[in-house]
Amino acid sequence: MKLPLFQSVVYTAMLCLFLWPAAQAQVSINETNADPDPSAMLDVQSIDKGVLLPRMTTDEMNAIVDPAPGLLIFNEETQSYWHRDATQWCEISAGAVPPAGLLLNKDDCYLDTTLIAQALCEYPGFGPSCIGGGFTTTSIWQSFTAAEGGSLTVVGVDVSDFEMTNPGDDFLLSLEVYTGEGTSGTLLYQSDPLAIPALGYFYFAIPYETVALSQGSMYTLNCVPLTTGLDGWGWNQEDTNIYDGGRSSYGANQDQEFEVYVTNCNTRYLVQPRSERGFVNLSSVDTLFFADGTYTTTGINALIRDTDGDTKVTAEQSPDEDQVRIFLKDEESFTFSPGQIGLLNNFSTVAIGGNIDLGDRENNSYNTLLGQGAGNLLTGRENTFLGYLTGSEFNGYNNVAVGPVAGFDAVGNNNLYLGNYAGYSVSGSNNVFLGQRAGYSHNGSNQLFIENSDAGPAAALIYGEFDNDFLRINGTLNLNGAFAFPTTDGTTGQVLETDGAGNVSWGNKTLDTDDQTIDQLSLNGTTLEISLENDGQAVQTLDLAGINSVQTLLEDADQDTRISVEPSPDADLVQMRIAGTDAFEFIDGKINLASANILIGSDVGNENLRTNASGNVIIGQQAGANSANPTRPETYGGANVFIGQGAGIGNYGDYNLLLGASTGIHLNGSYNIYMGKSVGLNQSESYRLRIGGYLGNTLLYGEFDNSLLQVNGTLNINNAFSFPIADGSTGQILQTDGSGNVSWGAKTIDTDDQTIDQLSLNGTTLELSLENDGQPTQTVDLAGIDTDTDDQTIDQLTLNGTTLEVSQ
Repeated sequence: MKLPLFQSVVYTAMLCLFLWPAAQAQVSINETNADPDPSAMLDVQSIDKGVLLPRMTTDEMNAIVDPAPGLLIFNEETQSYWHRDATQWCEISAGAVPPAGLLLNKDDCYLDTTLIAQALCEYPGFGPSCIGGGFTTTSIWQSFTAAEGGSLTVVGVDVSDFEMTNPGDDFLLSLEVYTGEGTSGTLLYQSDPLAIPALGYFYFAIPYETVALSQGSMYTLNCVPLTTGLDGWGWNQEDTNIYDGGRSSYGANQDQEFEVYVTNCNTRYLVQPRSERGFVNLSSVDTLFFADGTYTTTGINALIRDTDGDTKVTAEQSPDEDQVRIFLKDEESFTFSPGQIGLLNNFSTVAIGGNIDLGDRENNSYNTLLGQGAGNLLTGRENTFLGYLTGSEFNGYNNVAVGPVAGFDAVGNNNLYLGNYAGYSVSGSNNVFLGQRAGYSHNGSNQLFIENSDAGPAAALIYGEFDNDFLRINGTLNLNGAFAFPTTDGTTGQVLETDGAGNVSWGNKTLDTDDQTIDQLSLNGTTLEISLENDGQAVQTLDLAGINSVQTLLEDADQDTRISVEPSPDADLVQMRIAGTDAFEFIDGKINLASANILIGSDVGNENLRTNASGNVIIGQQAGANSANPTRPETYGGANVFIGQGAGIGNYGDYNLLLGASTGIHLNGSYNIYMGKSVGLNQSESYRLRIGGYLGNTLLYGEFDNSLLQVNGTLNINNAFSFPIADGSTGQILQTDGSGNVSWGAKTIDTDDQTIDQLSLNGTTLELSLENDGQPTQTVDLAGIDTDTDDQTIDQLTLNGTTLEVSQ
């Protein structure tokens, strides 16, 4: 009688443990006492029964500690056998398994489970609001709890801010995934650097089955900046605890905005090597698997497509066509032929280069963009941008920019920028800027700049105004190498004359007027005709028809805006009324204003200054305007002088002098003097002097109330010598090397070994020099000494320090 199958296995296994070493090592389990097959360690034979392997769920399978390669189980959820390879569990498919393959999942399987922790950013008092997420150069993390088990596939982070020391550099982030809360747990995954070209959500794609999440367990997402030259970055936060399954590195009651995508789809076959979603290496793929269970082994080298077939790449769609075609949304979009790229999209924009976000393709159409980041975040049509970051963040139409960073962050239409940084951050239309940094940050329209620096209209080599037919040469103008014009103007009445050797200069004109007479002087009706003898000019005419027509008033229909000449007899003035109020009066070389302030410029000042303040002189576009800063939104104060675009925005104080674009923005204080671009940003101070330059660096700083003047740099006197920029040690003195360099050094006046180099008497002149005293030979006139020399002897000759004493 045969034992039941299970008992046979148990008894046989126990018996094998006690058999002597020379015993048969093979085991046979059957009902016929048949010997095991020679190739098998264990041979189970039956015609009506099977072998049951361990049966478990997917979570139970994943929970096996250190599973050995070759381990075999039956998955009750998938109703299939699974084996363990060197790194992970693999399902055993029905039918023959091809030697290598690629799994293509649909999006709804790839992004099967979604956790989104974010809230709508609104104004304070009306719901949750973004608080920025800090500003740091280090990493930021956020923990979360897995709602379901599965494979982590995508992580999204909301970048709120980043600033680079060099605006052209890339900002790179890497994602790390840890077990538990914080970064002290086990590192499960670390991504390659991801370039972040702008603000907003960015997504890290994680290779399938790289990170397995267990339901209810906590994990941490850690974003690490990998860029040198990073001034800071931020990950958007909420001012309420929007997610109770984790916390931010900033605190237990704060959360970053993030998205997590997890899939628990069952794979048909494991891809070797693994591929991130959207990246395929066909050199190791000979079979394509699809999420519905089908697969193909044909046409792999000629076709790549997604699961629904609307996005694909074909090679030679017809025999010997020699073309590669790309189909997007089931429409042929690109063709590649020898030496030619064909564009077939509906909006005809060509973008070649990385980090280019085309935004609204329908409205931002017919652009040609070539270069890394060229035209990124562009708003406009029919532009041509060539170069690194050329035309990035541009807003306009029909522009051409060629050169790295040319036209970056610019606004305008019909412009031509040629050169590195040409037209950088400018605003205007119909301009031509040629040269490195030509027209840099210069606003205006219909202008020509030819220059290799950011010089303005008064210093650029060639400056022009197309709308005024004006061209200026800021230097020497030479024609054909023959002669050159002077660079300064002459005095009244002088003329240009040449010396015949290529030098043209101003000189006094010598015209013999003795025989010049009036050939003709006549009045025909209201036309006066006049000509001079030998002047080489045609008869000159002057129409006198309106000479007796006098108009003293110009006004609009409702008479509240007008210009009047002499509103009363012999008043000798011109008066201008605007909106019913006398605003300007021109009299005796003066312009009188009805307002207590003088405001000149587009969007200059604000209503508060015009109605409540007095004594202000504000000149420049948006100078003295209100600020977007919620803590100090309105410019306020009197007796201030602001000159420059944006100078004094958000100023709160009196008697301030601010000279320069964006100078003194958000200043809170009085009696200050600021000079230079962006000097004194966000300062709260009074009685201060700040003189700076580009980006607001303060070169000269002073405190009027403390009689302090400070130079933040090197002080040079008349280009002869420069002082050091650091203090010396105790007792050191300043000394020069005679070549313009003054430095701290120890004082050395050693008189112990001083000896007399020279002592001589020439006539009545005594000459004396000392060793190493650094002085020329000293002389003493002895003419007044007694002339009787018979008994003259030197009673005493002594040297006290540097004093020579002589007595007879």
